[in-house]
Amino acid sequence: MVRGRRCVAHGGGRAMTGHRIVTLSNGHPDLGAGGSEVAAKALADAYRDLPGVAESQLVATLDTGRAPTGALSSHAPGEWLWDTGISDWFTLRPAHAAENHATLAAFLARVQPDIVHLHHYARPGLDVIPLIRRVVPDAHIILTLHEYLGICAADGQMVTRGEGRLCTHAAPVICARCFPDRDPGQFWLRREWMLRHFALVDSFVAPSVFLRERYVAWGLSRDRVAVIGNAIAPPAAARAPRRDPDATRFAFFGRLTELKGLEVLLRAVAMLPRLRRREISVEINGTGLDRQPAAFAARIEALAAPLGAQGVLDWAGAYDAAGLSARMGRCDWVLVPSTWWENAPMVIHEAFAHGRPVVCSDIGGMAEMVRDGVDGVYVPVGSARAWADALDRLGGDHATWARLAGGIAPPPAPAEIAAAHLALVAGGR
Repeated sequence: MVRGRRCVAHGGGRAMTGHRIVTLSNGHPDLGAGGSEVAAKALADAYRDLPGVAESQLVATLDTGRAPTGALSSHAPGEWLWDTGISDWFTLRPAHAAENHATLAAFLARVQPDIVHLHHYARPGLDVIPLIRRVVPDAHIILTLHEYLGICAADGQMVTRGEGRLCTHAAPVICARCFPDRDPGQFWLRREWMLRHFALVDSFVAPSVFLRERYVAWGLSRDRVAVIGNAIAPPAAARAPRRDPDATRFAFFGRLTELKGLEVLLRAVAMLPRLRRREISVEINGTGLDRQPAAFAARIEALAAPLGAQGVLDWAGAYDAAGLSARMGRCDWVLVPSTWWENAPMVIHEAFAHGRPVVCSDIGGMAEMVRDGVDGVYVPVGSARAWADALDRLGGDHATWARLAGGIAPPPAPAEIAAAHLALVAGGR
């Protein structure tokens, strides 16, 4: 059965055909601008503007830091905040499931969507999938996969705990090494638990081929997983380089977590000769260091302090969507030194939307999105020496900057991404 099309009442009793879409997001970008949150809102907005869509609602999870109440509150027209939370991250079971799910169930029963797009399954929790199927049984459920959380219980990043090695596949005995307090059999059961819930989904979307292939190797059928990039709202100042870019200004954007590669980057800058450091600048845009392990935060602060005093490092701090274009406008290169696989980093979309070449680690979704020597440059993952060499080589190389900037293809328009998702429904995929 092809799910996902209905007739809805229209003025004067006349019937029209149109989709009613509910997008469930991991959060709202107004409250925490992670990549999945930004993509989900951009897509919900794009759905709303498409012909053939009668209604598009965004429901974003809300983490208040207190016990979740399940309350659903209006945030903006067509946007809702759902106060929910996860109590067991190993199985992605929600806290206070009965209370939390009752409000969402009532919302779905009222809206009667024919498409429910689950844009991540982390904070909504796995149990929301059977809830959707029970309340709106004919709805077409789309699930966008982001990182590797179904495959990897270690925050979905497929990096070994303690050692920090990149992990290439999941197996119970291998996974148990990261969790000495768990038996390998628990990881077999976890996979079965995940797949049982995923069986209720009609269409899966992976923003990168790399991520799709990881999930296929883990157990999903390739023909159930479409590769569609994330939506990104048009920037306020697209592709507007500074009047005379000198290719000396580098910038990092993102959450300041261990696996984003900030420590590697700062060590690389410190390796440059002092005179060379005077010729370039590195701007750090992001927050969250105060929520990281104390030892990591201390290392970052120790590296950053002398670089800031020397004038090479500018700790610019938090930014939001409204301020992104201005920050992109004052840099030449965008740096993505992540030391985990990534999937489809939103910062790469944002850099390309602003006409900025990307210097990134040479693995996973980063290497898929960036074309080495065409619109960016690869650097061996985790190597501070290689990053230092790249900064030294690229800083001030205007000819290379101009060639790479000229090779950038802007990201697809949100309407194009939304239409690709609706094509899955029309095709019954």
